Amino acid sequence: MALKLARYFHTTPQLWLNLQNEYDLYKTLRKKGEEIESIEECESIHVV
Repeated sequence: MALKLARYFHTTPQLWLNLQNEYDLYKTLRKKGEEIESIEECESIHVV
């Protein structure tokens, strides 16, 4: 679908994929935001 939209609107497929990705992340954060925020962050890992 991204290829078709890009062709029709003279844009890139990446634009449409990025828009879909942003929308999916937005929906997930609204639905599961509290659950995600409750996950503890890991400590920094130092790679040498």
